[in-house]
Amino acid sequence: MKRFLVRLTVIPIAVVLCLATGCVSRWRQDMRALEAEELKPLQWPGLKLVGLHQTEEDGFKSPTPQIVRCYRSTIPDEQAFALVLRAAEEQGWTEDKFVSTPQSRIAHKHTKNGSLQLTITSHQPGCEQYRLANFRISHIYG
Repeated sequence: MKRFLVRLTVIPIAVVLCLATGCVSRWRQDMRALEAEELKPLQWPGLKLVGLHQTEEDGFKSPTPQIVRCYRSTIPDEQAFALVLRAAEEQGWTEDKFVSTPQSRIAHKHTKNGSLQLTITSHQPGCEQYRLANFRISHIYG
C-alpha cells in the first residue's frame, strides 16, 4: 500500500514540475541559449548565405547543439575573417588567437547558460550539400 501511495505522490509532483518548467529538455534549453547568442548580422559584404543546418534533438544521446551557416565568399579569407570577427567582438565574443590558422578562427563567449564556441573557417566540411559554399560559420554549445 505504501508503494502505491508513493507512486500517487511522485507522479503528480513530476507533472507539476514539468508543467512549471515547460517540459523542455536540457538539450532544447542549450539550443535556445545558442540561438539567442547567434552572431548578427547573418550576411556581410562579400559573404552570401547559401545554406543553414543545425543539429536536432535525438533522444537521450542527442548531438551537441550546433548551428552551421554556409556562405559563398567572394572576398579574400583574411577580409572575411576580419568582417565576421569584428561583429563577433562587438557582441561579446573573444577570439582565441592561439588556435587560429590561416584557414580558421575560433572565438568563445561565456554566458549564464554556459560556454559557446564560434568557429569561422574557409573549409567546406559541414557544408558539402551547398555546392557554392566556401566559407562556414559554426555556433557550438559547450
